Amino acid sequence: MRKKYLSALLFGALLFASAGTFTSCKDYDDDISNLQGQVDGIKADLEDLQAQISAGKWIQSVTPVEGGFTVTISDGQSFTIVNGQDGAAGATGAAGAPGTQITIGEDGYWYFDGEKSEYKAVVDAEEGKVNVPTIKDGVWYIVNEDGELEATEYKANGATYAVAEANGGFTIYAPNADGTGVVECYFPGAAGSITEMTLGEKTKQARTSYTMSGRDVPFENNDVLVSRQVFNFNGNGIINSASAWMGNKELPADGEYVYSSPTRIDLRIDPVNVPANGIEFTLTDTKNSNLTPFKFAARASQDSNNDPMSNTNSRAAVTGNGLWTLSMENVVVSEPTNGVWNYLNTAETQGYLYAVNADNAFRSEYNLNVKRVDPEQLTQLSIRGVNTLTGAPETYTTPGVSGGTFDTTPISYKTGVAYKVNGVQSSALYDMYLTADASDIEVYGLTFNQDNHTFTIGKNPDVSSIPAHFTLEVYTVSNAGEVNKATIEVQINSAIHAPAEYTLIEHDVNTSYENNYFGIDLAIMKTALGDNLNQWIQNVDLRDAAVDMEWSYDGGKTFGAIPAGIQANVVSELLNKYNPKYNPNADDDRNAANFIQVDIDNSAVNGLLLDFTYYIKATFKATTASGGGELNSITVPVQFHAPALSELFAVRDAYVVDDVINAYFYDTATNSTAVDLNRYFSKYVCDADLEFTNDNIGETGHNGAWWFKFSDATAFGKSTIDFRTDFAGEEHRSILGGKGVNAYGEAVKVNVKKAYFNTDETASAGWNYTLPGSDTYSFQIRLMSPIYEGTVTPVSGDVVKINANDFVHGAKLTSEHIVGRDYATNDFYMFQGNLTTGWRNKQIVKVVPDVDTEHYIESAKYDNVYDKEGKLQQAGVITIKGRAISNTTTVHMPIKIHDAWGLVLSTSVPVQITVGEE
Repeated sequence: MRKKYLSALLFGALLFASAGTFTSCKDYDDDISNLQGQVDGIKADLEDLQAQISAGKWIQSVTPVEGGFTVTISDGQSFTIVNGQDGAAGATGAAGAPGTQITIGEDGYWYFDGEKSEYKAVVDAEEGKVNVPTIKDGVWYIVNEDGELEATEYKANGATYAVAEANGGFTIYAPNADGTGVVECYFPGAAGSITEMTLGEKTKQARTSYTMSGRDVPFENNDVLVSRQVFNFNGNGIINSASAWMGNKELPADGEYVYSSPTRIDLRIDPVNVPANGIEFTLTDTKNSNLTPFKFAARASQDSNNDPMSNTNSRAAVTGNGLWTLSMENVVVSEPTNGVWNYLNTAETQGYLYAVNADNAFRSEYNLNVKRVDPEQLTQLSIRGVNTLTGAPETYTTPGVSGGTFDTTPISYKTGVAYKVNGVQSSALYDMYLTADASDIEVYGLTFNQDNHTFTIGKNPDVSSIPAHFTLEVYTVSNAGEVNKATIEVQINSAIHAPAEYTLIEHDVNTSYENNYFGIDLAIMKTALGDNLNQWIQNVDLRDAAVDMEWSYDGGKTFGAIPAGIQANVVSELLNKYNPKYNPNADDDRNAANFIQVDIDNSAVNGLLLDFTYYIKATFKATTASGGGELNSITVPVQFHAPALSELFAVRDAYVVDDVINAYFYDTATNSTAVDLNRYFSKYVCDADLEFTNDNIGETGHNGAWWFKFSDATAFGKSTIDFRTDFAGEEHRSILGGKGVNAYGEAVKVNVKKAYFNTDETASAGWNYTLPGSDTYSFQIRLMSPIYEGTVTPVSGDVVKINANDFVHGAKLTSEHIVGRDYATNDFYMFQGNLTTGWRNKQIVKVVPDVDTEHYIESAKYDNVYDKEGKLQQAGVITIKGRAISNTTTVHMPIKIHDAWGLVLSTSVPVQITVGEE
């Protein structure tokens, strides 16, 4: 059980006085959703904390503050639980009296309100057991010299404290108001939040072959190899004794065994944001026994596209992709009876299966085997640097023995980067110590992390009289106890390591050519340069050829030339590139390098993606006088946006009825029923493609494309839509016998498509649409005749009135009696023509009246009225005649209006023949 009292074993003193009181608290299995009772000053904080835990977060740390402690959770929020300030009365009782403040001194004893007691905080490790201080009967029970819990005189009322549990969680304890009991509230740590843990398909080994007692060891995909090496100190004349070792690890005693493993285990954890680098991993078999005393540490799996210079121990890095690599930490064992080694032999021969166990809170599947192998021998060291000649990252190796130096390839190292020295046979390395001459440490600002085996160059003096290199000394001690020393000649790279974090830049390319640009603010980079800014200004070369501008299509993994249509330059001021003040490359004025201006020429862009993240990389180099080479670079994510195709079309509302465009024939020159599509739109994309959809009206087995046609199916702005007339039979015609049939007047759905956006419609390429549906626009349209959709009615009232006597002699009906109106209720001038000159309205071919069905009307004709000399008196009248009648009667005179497109408006007009009326 890895239950640790926080103040004693993990975080320092965390026992604090508290005036708040608890009555009860549900356990974690009930989601600890309510804290029962009232707690002055603490209750609200704990409830807020619990709500975050219930939302799937976890505790990362608990640290002491004055009068309480601060709990930090996985999203960075923190909750400070402190003592009651004034001892005010709470809801469940009177004001709480301050409790005793309990801390632990450096000597390991409990201190009560600053006074040392006779009680030890923790029994010495060699005594074999550890008791945790607790509260019983309202007082503190503390570990005595015999390792047993013993009651003290100190009351526990008012004290709160936290305990780190074996599964990575924490329990917060608070006493009841009467001091007779303790309320426990458990909150999970990172491991308690894991929902799934998946092993890689196979384990990774440091090399391809291993032996055991000199015999080859075949290993399977899921084998974990374990070796042991007896440690016998050999200073090799470098140091005199194990106690003189300079590294952070205490060396084993001679004859002790060092267990290690060359195996790496790939692990995927859900949720992906759980920080596995803070979890203790073990291997547990199907009998629920741990593979002791071995522990495994997690480090974030490094993507090959991460900065190759940042090759430090990545256990502190969290990638957020849930991918981790486990490696076994070296462990020292004193085993005169070979107990651990024999257990490993049993596990191997019996075929025990093991699961990865995260803080005893979550396990993977049982899929790992254990095998013993001979230990590796440390013969080489490696380090990742920069090839001075090419500027490319490169790994260099050196013999890991006394006097060993790195190979002769020129290598250099950047300032501000933590470079890790690795043992090539990493499982054979027990410890390493890095150092350099004291003067070099001062001049170059060298710092060392002896735990991670890294060195960092803090500064480049940039003084010509100081050599730009120093000697790094690497001391190693192997698991076998052999000490060696290697030296590395470190050259200072002119590059400045100051990564600037640029957020996504989003640019709308739907703008005028002159204003189609955006800027990358170099102030962000300059801020990141910090103390190195002056060095950058003194050395940078801003000429066109010196600043490399690159482009990434694959999420920043690889970079290449910036594509056609995109141009980037360093400028002092963001301006229209046609402005006379536009000044690319800032005249090499280093202080005036304020922006990178990115200009976009839509007409030259070919196939770039909208709404997709690209990366622009600018690499700045030193002047020739400063030695050349890369100084630094910035990488900026960029997205380009444009309106969806549907946003580039707008229908003129006056033509729309129930979301359908009513398109009326208008071509009387050729009597064509085709209409121009663009006349119904206030804006449109001229060269967009057209197609009919499969759900258009039509007979079974036919789609809309069988009934309609486009004059140009690849250019919206030039295309007309019409009925098809190329069928073998008339049954498919849209106009038949003067009537609208089949597709006439039906709404046809049209899809408009264009794969790319471009402000220059003469261009054959542009910005490709990527979002679903963004490259398609749809509308509905129906084709109709303005005359056929019209009406013929009396000018006033419900009927046309004529006198019976006039009816017998021939009554003249004119535009004063009857009016013809088209679909829009406009007069279509049915009486304005004559038999020789035709109709004023070219949409009308002829007007034909007829007798009624009752034959009250004996004749009806459209004609002209002439005088006796043959002079035209009235053009275009309808004359109707009939027999004399005795009573006023209303008859319906049929009339047909023939339009220019072969359609006939057949209707009737009510005519009242009056008898005996004025």
